[in-house]
Amino acid sequence: MSVFGNFTDSHWRCGRRHRCLALSLFISNLLVSTPISIAETVWDQALTVEAPLNIEWVGDLEFDGVRIKKLRYTGSVWKAEPQRVYALYAHPEGDGPFPAILQIHGGGQTCYPSNVAFFVKHGYACLSFDWSGPRDNRPESEITMWHQDFRGEYMDPEDHEPGQNFIHHAVLAAVRGIDILCQRPEVEKENIGVQGVSWGGYLTWLVNGLEPRLKAAVPVYGIGELEKQWSGIGQSLRNRSEAFQAYWKTNYDPASFADNQHGPVLFLNATNDFFGQLDECEARLKQVQVPHRRSYGANRMHSLDPESVNAAMAWFDAHLKDGGEFPEAPILEMGVDSKGVPVATLKVDESRPVESVRVDFARGPFHPLLKGWLSSQADRTEEGVWRVEVPGVDSAEPLSLIPQVIYEGDALLSGEVVNLVPAQEFPTARATQLTSDTLSDWDNGPSGWILQRGTDFTHADNTRLELGEVEGHQALVYRSESPAGSIRLVTRVFADSARNKGNMRSLVLWTHDIEGITLKTNWFLRQPGALTHKASAKVGKGWVKHVFPLSELIRIEEETDQSPEGSKETLENWNDVHSLELTAQTVQEGLPAIGWMGWE
Repeated sequence: MSVFGNFTDSHWRCGRRHRCLALSLFISNLLVSTPISIAETVWDQALTVEAPLNIEWVGDLEFDGVRIKKLRYTGSVWKAEPQRVYALYAHPEGDGPFPAILQIHGGGQTCYPSNVAFFVKHGYACLSFDWSGPRDNRPESEITMWHQDFRGEYMDPEDHEPGQNFIHHAVLAAVRGIDILCQRPEVEKENIGVQGVSWGGYLTWLVNGLEPRLKAAVPVYGIGELEKQWSGIGQSLRNRSEAFQAYWKTNYDPASFADNQHGPVLFLNATNDFFGQLDECEARLKQVQVPHRRSYGANRMHSLDPESVNAAMAWFDAHLKDGGEFPEAPILEMGVDSKGVPVATLKVDESRPVESVRVDFARGPFHPLLKGWLSSQADRTEEGVWRVEVPGVDSAEPLSLIPQVIYEGDALLSGEVVNLVPAQEFPTARATQLTSDTLSDWDNGPSGWILQRGTDFTHADNTRLELGEVEGHQALVYRSESPAGSIRLVTRVFADSARNKGNMRSLVLWTHDIEGITLKTNWFLRQPGALTHKASAKVGKGWVKHVFPLSELIRIEEETDQSPEGSKETLENWNDVHSLELTAQTVQEGLPAIGWMGWE
């Protein structure tokens, strides 16, 4: 066993900083009637951990050619018991110094070697710690064994001591992780960033709001406002007393930390994410005082767009490696031309090479989680100015738009979401598109479909969806550098107002080189009344037509992927479907593709 350093200099620094903060808050409280923020007083008491780090190096492993060290350190103290945090650490080959990333995993997960190796391969030292604790039969040697008082609890019990939850202790473990990075001789302590996904993104907002040593932050989802979520922890929070809700909101919600962020923020999100609802994301970003940008993957839900990951690494490089100025966000202005056609004009920062510019748009009065997003490519009209017509079927219906720019290196930078009703803003606005029974025919690109991916940066591989002609038919083609095997696609075109509703008809889907196919409706939507139904079919090589009548789609429970016991309930109406997940087993050495989809 080896011990590396004590919590000395950083302990003094945190204590001094927060004593000064408490004094200034006390003085200002004498001058005005506004009470001191609970978040400041709780964290003022908590951030000074009265214990040494006692770093213990407990082993090593190799992942994808990267040598990773295992360690334990004291992240916090509860009832006089040091909470020993399990973590992984690695750095690029050589003596450095290297910029560093504190990586915070998602809820129910752990510190994965793949995440550490990802950042090392991009030139960063990386520390990732386990904050989930005991679960999923993980060996005790590779978990953080939190105190029984809060083990596995996202929120304190109603009768609680302040900080009796593992979110609180995860924040402290993150701050102490920064202490470790600052002590490492191969780390540039002036260039440390933080990245977290889902609950890790949630924690990133808190840590970046408390820790001035951070120079860049990339939270993914985890926007806060939990009480507004329909199910899960949102329901749990609403069931608590008003006093507890106020305690939680003030101490542990990103909304209470957004205006005190330290490192510049690039926020990554999916347009349909339950843990990062788009309207709340925009509200949160309006609070942020430091430089900030956004990168939104259209039609995704807890799934990262590879281009957003590229933007994240460009963001870190710009702020931690002196990688040059990061482009300004695109700005979208709506108008109509002389014929009443809605037109979007985009102002684009062209200080870095631009690969493409588009507008993602969603039509109709749908909840943010249910919207179906389509795309229109913009044309450059002059330096820094791009223009695109936005088709519509009813100028009196709500329209949401996101300006999107792909920079060199496939990095996606999004602009502020614009919401309007064209007819209210522009009386001459008119409809330019008719409704249709066709859901997808690929005449307008792969708009409305995405390849479902995981939440971590490592899930953003090189596979792509692209248009192509397959045996004389226009199709959405899946191309991969490795054998496809199984693919998962998601579409939300059902929620687009230009598509006729299916009502009681059958869904028709053409596929190419697909052996088996499974459809799931409304999968993981997290909205009231959005039931999930499932159907499977054997298809085959070449082009095959399959018809899915309502009677083939059987209701299932999301948690089990099975029908409720004794139930054979079928889908009653296609109008209740907002999204469709398609899982396909591909033909060996085939060319998997999706053809026409619509109603019959």
